[in-house]
Amino acid sequence: IRSYLGAPLIDRTGIALGTVCAVDTVPRPWGRAGLDTIKSLAHELVRQIDDREGHHPL
Repeated sequence: IRSYLGAPLIDRTGIALGTVCAVDTVPRPWGRAGLDTIKSLAHELVRQIDDREGHHPL
């Protein structure tokens, strides 16, 4: 692995469920756009998990 970008999956109670990440075998400058994208994806995944479990936003 030469490049990694990840964001934690934190549920509404503050528990870490895991991470969502992107990896590559070559160096990659993810930049602010990449960070914003992976954070947005992490937020959406947690929302979908909460919805599936029947939780509603606080």
